[in-house]
Amino acid sequence: MKRELLIVTTNKHVCALDPADGREVWRTKLPKVRAGVIAVLLRGDDIFVGAYGRVLCLDRANGQILWQNELPGTGFHHVILAMESAAPDHSTAALVAASNKSSRPKPPPADPAPRPPKSLFQNSSQFS
Repeated sequence: MKRELLIVTTNKHVCALDPADGREVWRTKLPKVRAGVIAVLLRGDDIFVGAYGRVLCLDRANGQILWQNELPGTGFHHVILAMESAAPDHSTAALVAASNKSSRPKPPPADPAPRPPKSLFQNSSQFS
C-alpha cells in the first residue's frame, strides 16, 4: 500500500509531508523556476508540476525529477494542468457529493418577508 503524502509547493520547491505528523518526507527545488504559483496534478506514482512556463514530472516516492518540458515559445506565465485520467469518475464524484451533503448542517429557515409598518392612522377618514 502506498504511503499517503501531502504535497506542498512554495518558493520554487515541491515538498512531500506525512499528513499524520507533518514530517517532511522529501523536498525538490525546481530548476529555472522563479517565484510564483506552482500547479500540481497527481496521478499514480507521478506528480506533475507546472510553473513559470514549464512542466515537470516528479517521482512520488522521492521527488526526483523524471522529465521536464520548457514549453518553448509559450512564455513564462502560470501553468494550468489537467488530465482526463486524473479526474475522478462520475460515480466517485457523486459519492463525494453525497457524503459532503449529508455532513453539512441544514441552513436556517428563511426569514418571512418583512411586513410594512402599521399605519399610524388606521382610519384616514377622520382627517377628511
